Amino acid sequence: MNYELRTNKGFTLIELITAVGVLAIVLVSAAVIFNVSIDSFRMATANAEIMQKFRVITEQLNSDFAGAIKTKYGQIRIAKDKSYIENSIRYDGSNDEIKDVNSHSIVFFANGYFQSTQQYKTKDSNETVAGNVAAIYYGLANVTNYSAIEKPDPKKKVLVRRQTILTSDTSLTEDFDLDELREYCNTQSLAELNEEDVNDLIKDFPQLNLDEPNDLAMYMAQGVDDFAIEYYGFDSSRRFHDQWRVPKDKIFYPLAYKFTFRIYDSKGIIKEGREFSYIVYVGG
Repeated sequence: MNYELRTNKGFTLIELITAVGVLAIVLVSAAVIFNVSIDSFRMATANAEIMQKFRVITEQLNSDFAGAIKTKYGQIRIAKDKSYIENSIRYDGSNDEIKDVNSHSIVFFANGYFQSTQQYKTKDSNETVAGNVAAIYYGLANVTNYSAIEKPDPKKKVLVRRQTILTSDTSLTEDFDLDELREYCNTQSLAELNEEDVNDLIKDFPQLNLDEPNDLAMYMAQGVDDFAIEYYGFDSSRRFHDQWRVPKDKIFYPLAYKFTFRIYDSKGIIKEGREFSYIVYVGG
């Protein structure tokens, strides 16, 4: 018995302290690895969200510009001038100073098969309006819940795509002109358009009420800022231009457009967002 008591030793204090220290190191390492894994997952999710928005935007641009019509009016209108933008965007509908606004916009006409998102009254029933020509607008929206005083949160800015179908459907009971910015226009054909009509399509940034279901037809992506447009093919400089430099009496069709914009994830994980440049070729 005495022999067994002498040979069955317990842990010494030093061994116990060492074991606790090793356990603490393991737990801290595990916590660090866990936090790194969570951060990596959140970053990957944010990047996936941004890339999804990028694909939506570029696929729609490709689809629309594939049918772009070469016409004297409406091929491009870029709203870049600061005074123009300040007089056009009012985040809360007031006349207060607008801060941190940077957005170009563009209107062009395209062939394709276009349908309205709503149904409209005809002589016999309510029907979806369809047509083969539409005026298409891209730009940032005037969102009703923005504040004109505070700096707009780029995560809340919305890129919109508005289409106005040119239709000769005589069964529609309501006539809409281009300056009404409805889903269709049945008072003028493409051949009857003039420069004033085209200016009506871009003179105001679209009003977007996120609580209004009908407005959501224009909604493309939230968290898009610094939407800039450049065009290529005006002169021999072989570079893109960001201002419309062609004389009014000259018909000019750009060979390509470059769209540059910054996309933010909805949770602000990538604080500065990601900047993209995308070129759409429209031929000679």
